[in-house]
Amino acid sequence: MFLRLAFSVCACLDPDVLIVDEALAVGDTAFVHKCMNRVRRLAARGIPILIVTHDTDSVRSLCNRVMWIDRGQIRMEGEPKEITSRYLQEIFSREKEEVDSVRSSAASDGYQRWGRGGVRITNARLLNADGNPIAFGRHANDTDT
Repeated sequence: MFLRLAFSVCACLDPDVLIVDEALAVGDTAFVHKCMNRVRRLAARGIPILIVTHDTDSVRSLCNRVMWIDRGQIRMEGEPKEITSRYLQEIFSREKEEVDSVRSSAASDGYQRWGRGGVRITNARLLNADGNPIAFGRHANDTDT
C-alpha cells in the first residue's frame, strides 16, 4: 500500500522527471491500469520517465527506448521489443539449465528430485475429510507414504 500511495502522490504532481521503480508491479489490475494511463499522459506531455522493472509487458507498452542492466553492467540498449525478447530468452534459458541440472542429478532410486537439497520431505500423508489416510503415489498400499 505504501508503494501505491507513493506512486499516486508522485504521479499527481507535475514532475520534471518521473522515476518509477517496480511500482507498477504492485496492486490490482485497476490500479496498474490507472498508473499506466498516468505515465502515458505524462510522456505525451514530453516529461522524461525512467521505469525500473522486470515486467516486459509494461516495458513494451510504455517505453520507446530500453536499457537492460544485468549485475550492474549494461547488456543491451535499444528498441523495447528486441531487448525484452532477448531478456526473456536468457531468463528462460537460465531456468531450463537449472531444471536440466537438477534432473541430471536425480537419485538412483528413481524419485524425481528438485531444488538444491536444503530441505528434504521424508514422509507425507494425504488425509480425507474424516482424518483417515488416503493412499497415493508409488506406494499406494502404504498409507504412511
